[in-house]
Amino acid sequence: MKNFSLKALGAFIFAAGLVVAGVAAPANAADMTSGATATATGSIASTGTNAYPITVTATTVSPAVNAGLSKNTTYYVNLPSGWTFVTPGFAQTCASLGVNETITPSFSVFACGKTNGATAYLEITNDMVAGIPASTTFTVEFPANSLNVSSSRAFTVKNTSSLNATPLDTGTATLAAAPASYPIGYNGNGSTSGSVSSPSTSSGSLTLPSNGYSKTGFTFSGWRVGNSSSGTVYQPGDTATGITGPTLVYAQWTASSSGGGSGSGSSSSSSSSDSLANTGINSATGISLLAGGLSLALVAAEMFMIARRKRSN
Repeated sequence: MKNFSLKALGAFIFAAGLVVAGVAAPANAADMTSGATATATGSIASTGTNAYPITVTATTVSPAVNAGLSKNTTYYVNLPSGWTFVTPGFAQTCASLGVNETITPSFSVFACGKTNGATAYLEITNDMVAGIPASTTFTVEFPANSLNVSSSRAFTVKNTSSLNATPLDTGTATLAAAPASYPIGYNGNGSTSGSVSSPSTSSGSLTLPSNGYSKTGFTFSGWRVGNSSSGTVYQPGDTATGITGPTLVYAQWTASSSGGGSGSGSSSSSSSSDSLANTGINSATGISLLAGGLSLALVAAEMFMIARRKRSN
């Protein structure tokens, strides 16, 4: 009986321990990825700062209830790996930090912070009473040139019951990848001098530059992209699209009649009124003299034949 009681007590303690452990262990965070978006009004490069505003939107799944005094429920937007804030800071409102946020349904924001570190993040903390209800949508806009960027694109969002607590909800909002950038080269296509160096890369489209080449006897007439002799001829300032790899741009030329210089020139031509070389006789007079000379030659030939016939008789 004593052994049985000890075994029963041990089993009870073990079961109770499992129950306590189950209560203490946090439940798996709900997934906020569905419907979470990260968008920009233009292409975001892999270096430098964000040239366009970036908007991150996500909706909570679980209600976040305050865990106690000074343990405010907090919504986080973690920046992609390698990204940081140009100007971190902490204020009572996100607007004071240059961040635009919209919360639906709305609640009173207690504080807002932008923090750089191993992972840079924005935190939006509510007041100490309401908590963050389920199905609350956060839309956060980071203005242009407010973020130092990298090639990473994944923003992580999370919903917590207190600062730095285990998340109740997490999700990922992925920004579109930066477009590939291809080298662009320029070819004078028979030019005699000059060069063009800009722009030197393209991400799918290219605005054609001014011409910097010259070709004696010819006038610049435009650019062809990817082919020296066929296809669309673009003028400086036009935009060529569909660039999907390294590309050469060729200068196009038209024979000119005005004399050369800075991308234009002339090729000489002759007309019926041009002087015949080294004679000082114009072409019309020359033709008349040629006809007369032929006639005299024929008369002379006829007289020569008559003389031979008489001699033979």
